[in-house]
Amino acid sequence: MKITITHIFLFVLGWTSVFTHSHELQWLEGDWSRKSDNGTIVESWKKVNDHMLKGTSILKVNGQKTLIEELYLIKMKSGWFYIAKPVQNEFPTPFKQQKIKENQAHFENKNYDFPQKIEYQRQGSELHIMIEGTIKKQKKSFTFIYEKQ
Repeated sequence: MKITITHIFLFVLGWTSVFTHSHELQWLEGDWSRKSDNGTIVESWKKVNDHMLKGTSILKVNGQKTLIEELYLIKMKSGWFYIAKPVQNEFPTPFKQQKIKENQAHFENKNYDFPQKIEYQRQGSELHIMIEGTIKKQKKSFTFIYEKQ
């Protein structure tokens, strides 16, 4: 049986209703943008319910929008999961919560090729997204700074 992204999310959504209500990540909601060499990237987060936020990352160039990635933050019994589904990947990749505190969230998946760590940090009207991992045995990290829209 072929498992699709829809199957995975329906499974996860079916379980979220039994877990604790939380607003730990409400600071992430809204639209965030940054300039890149290719145009403007907008990352948007919307609350789906008390246990899930849905995000998208879109590239805007000359009035045209291109989806880059679908994102989900899902609260499970063991904590939050950050789930990324870049358009070029067939399946989504989960990252498990390592730390969440006021205006900061850190997720990891040590088994993923790159990145293995993702951290979101809100600093006033800025959202700093740091990704880190190992590529060909070399540690790499990048920070992207977005502005609140």
